[in-house]
Amino acid sequence: MNSPYLIIPIALLLLLLYLSSGILVRLKILTTTLYRKIWNSVLLITFLATGILGILLAIQTNYKLEWPLVKTMLRFHVDFGIAMAFVAVFHFFRHGRYYLKIFRLAEPDFTSESIMEVSLPKKTGHLKILILLSGFLSTTIQVLLIRELTTVFQGNELMMSWMLGAWMLLTGTGAYWGRSAGNAEKSGDILEKVLLLLTLLPVVLVPLLEILKMTLFPPGIMINPAYFLLILVIFLAPVCLLSGFIYSLLVNAYRSKENGFSKVYALEAAGSMSGGLIVSFVFIHWFSVIQSFLILLLLVTGLFALLRREIKYYGALVLSLAAVLLSGTLGLDNKLKSLLFINQKILESEETRFGNLTITENAGQYNFYGNGSLLYSTDNSITSEEYVHYALMQRKNPKDVLLVSGGIAGMVSEILKYNSVLHVDYVELNPKLVELAGKYSPLPVDKRIHLLFGDGRRAIQRTEKKYDAVIFAVPDPSSLQINRYYTNEMMLLLKQKLNPGAVVLYGVSSSGNYLSAGKTAIETAIFHTLKKNFLYTDIIPGERDYFIASDSSLRIDIARLAASRVIDTKYVNSNYLDDFSIQQRGKLIRENLKEKIINLDEKPYPVYFHTLQFISQYTSNWWMLILFPVIILVLPLFLMRSVASAMYFSGFTASSFEILIIFAFQTYFGYVYLAIGLIIAIFMGGLAVGSMIGSRFSATRRHFAFAQIMLVFYALLFPVFWFLLKGMQSTFAGLLILGLITTVLSAITGFQYVIGTKLLPGNSIRTGPLLYAVDLIGAALGTIVISILLLPLTGVVNSCFIIAGINLLIALLIFIEKK
Repeated sequence: MNSPYLIIPIALLLLLLYLSSGILVRLKILTTTLYRKIWNSVLLITFLATGILGILLAIQTNYKLEWPLVKTMLRFHVDFGIAMAFVAVFHFFRHGRYYLKIFRLAEPDFTSESIMEVSLPKKTGHLKILILLSGFLSTTIQVLLIRELTTVFQGNELMMSWMLGAWMLLTGTGAYWGRSAGNAEKSGDILEKVLLLLTLLPVVLVPLLEILKMTLFPPGIMINPAYFLLILVIFLAPVCLLSGFIYSLLVNAYRSKENGFSKVYALEAAGSMSGGLIVSFVFIHWFSVIQSFLILLLLVTGLFALLRREIKYYGALVLSLAAVLLSGTLGLDNKLKSLLFINQKILESEETRFGNLTITENAGQYNFYGNGSLLYSTDNSITSEEYVHYALMQRKNPKDVLLVSGGIAGMVSEILKYNSVLHVDYVELNPKLVELAGKYSPLPVDKRIHLLFGDGRRAIQRTEKKYDAVIFAVPDPSSLQINRYYTNEMMLLLKQKLNPGAVVLYGVSSSGNYLSAGKTAIETAIFHTLKKNFLYTDIIPGERDYFIASDSSLRIDIARLAASRVIDTKYVNSNYLDDFSIQQRGKLIRENLKEKIINLDEKPYPVYFHTLQFISQYTSNWWMLILFPVIILVLPLFLMRSVASAMYFSGFTASSFEILIIFAFQTYFGYVYLAIGLIIAIFMGGLAVGSMIGSRFSATRRHFAFAQIMLVFYALLFPVFWFLLKGMQSTFAGLLILGLITTVLSAITGFQYVIGTKLLPGNSIRTGPLLYAVDLIGAALGTIVISILLLPLTGVVNSCFIIAGINLLIALLIFIEKK
């Protein structure tokens, strides 16, 4: 961090939270009483934390105790003191009279205040528009914010699962909090104001997020997962709590209609579907994240101006239009991105369907970033030469070469140094990367180069060619997307496309002179998966650890091999390399890779081990970062009725299979960023269909249990779809199957939600939001458990069986309770 004490970050965070809560009071979503209780509690907590830590530090100083955590305690003592001071100042300026009344005998009476006030649009048609708009905004903002968080924090699967889990948990909490809307009075145009606030919040939060990232985590500093989780919750809380609260507000607004909650649920789902489609096919293709939010604000203010025809909305429309125009004129997106790339000049920054792409320049070197992570840098001849020559020098006359990624980093130029090479097939996933790179680091002009766009694995599957060498210049298998290149299924596919004696090479981050437990497990899985499929497998240590495999003999005396070849190299030659050192380091690595672990598509061990390795860099109790959120999400189960508990596990099941569907999409098509919005859109469409079907039934426990049994059958059938997709050649057929299984899953969930709400005793104005919250909290648990534990440890098939067993148990309990 820039300094030991976080004065500016703490001030900015508290100011944001204080202003947000103040706006909610002005909108009469929060009562003044609750508002004061919240901030008095925050003040008390910071006071106690500062005081207790101060006492501990005093004891340590007086008695000269040897406490290893003294520096950490001191930092937290001061940071809590800073927070306490700012809260006290903000609180005093706004509530000075309240504090003065504390010293009087008479206490202020707030009992006459209503919990909140809600107005209903005069026309039912307007209300339906607002419900659709609510779903549209919720999904659009969710997808865009997740993309931005992924870019800013260089997100991996662990971070993405936390993002989705936190989103669902906080949204569910907001819906539960909003149940009090059932007793509300009508007043003002609160619905429009709240929706407008929901649209405005991301416009403020995105710049603040990038400022906080720059302040708290300068370039080169890895992010502690605990800090990321804390920032994530604080950052998402205003949007998610408000989004969940709006659902309860809308159910209350529709209370005069029969089965009003089901209509709200269906209409909101339909709006969410449209939001997912707009994000997938419009926003991420043409606009940056901040531009998308400004355009969204423009659309909402324009809609309200059209519906209400009031001067304040016309004014908001003009301001929104001005903001959109200024953002484009001033290059707002590049200015914000520059906060993430200190001392680098941003040349290009674009949102693509594969994620954010940014190109920077520093001292004549061009750097290419994908979602905030460095992909390549120009003039890095060492890595380019190692990748290419360690592979091609193994054979005297390589003719056909396949390069998966890395071409713009200079590897294509290195391959062309071999006169025997007749064809170079270079595969790059993102066409925009090659297009933009062409301005700064163009590929050589040579008729031997054949540029292919798309997923490398699918390119190998579809090609009719056979190769003498295949070089995978892809990142480490730290994500489900990249791990597909390292699996046993990939090796089996690859062997069909190789000439006799062909060479295959992978490069992963260097282990140096010490292999941690996590790094050992990752490299073990790669090594033994290659060894299972090739007669000869070896490791050549260098800037990276290079895994090389072939059905013909291999040489790792690289210096001697380079001396025998007439290839112009700067680094890979006998002047720089020492064969003895390479062989000894390679032997040391191989001696640690004894356990036979095979990496599979359905059981991606390296992803799990990479997650553990990432967390273990900050704490030996890595399991706490997983166990703690799980405990928080499981605790509400003990307070639920049987129907609510069943809905909780339905949410768990739905989110688990949504992750598995995304994983299947990623395995089949090779990229997921375009899929997230599309899959959410299809899922929401299924929810709308299921809820409409459910509203036509007279709810009984038999119907509810039937839906639970349907989830059991769905879980048992999912592995069949998984294996069908793996062997499928048609893209259209693959999309059709994924769309079908997504729709069926969400339709069952929507049907069960409506039936469950009808079964719960009490007014649906309160039970509807309650079950909505329960569903989302269960979904949050499912997202975390399936991503971090079930899928990497047990695989797709066993995960499905476990989920089927859970739902079968719940269905049996429902039947038993009925009898």
